[in-house]
Amino acid sequence: MEALRVEIRAMTASFRYPMFVVSYQPTYKIPPISTIYGLLSAVKGKKVSIYDVSVGYDFTSEGSGVDLERILEYGGEGKNRPVSYLGSNIVQREFLYNCTLNLYVSDLDFRKYLEKPYYSLLLGRQSDLAKIKKIDEVMLIP
Repeated sequence: MEALRVEIRAMTASFRYPMFVVSYQPTYKIPPISTIYGLLSAVKGKKVSIYDVSVGYDFTSEGSGVDLERILEYGGEGKNRPVSYLGSNIVQREFLYNCTLNLYVSDLDFRKYLEKPYYSLLLGRQSDLAKIKKIDEVMLIP
């Protein structure tokens, strides 16, 4: 089976655990599949689902660290009250550094989107910018 092999690199990445609301935010060591399809959607400029294209991937990083991040808290909204600023909090957020994502895409026509992405690529937070370094056609053997 022919596929596109896409090498994506980023200086940092963070794949936050959902519903984890404490002062320490750990990261998954590899991106969840929702992040992969989010990347493909950003590349194409519209939603890409598991029914549109098959993917495989591997991910490496050179290590991890912990950063301090200021979180702004809003709330207090109600039927007759607008959202209001409640304050800020400092949390520790784990991140990965010097990251490489090798993405295998089954649709060879996806190359045109990968060569000129519609939106910026992110590996987590808005500051985790990623760049496509290489696109190759490869033969996958089951």
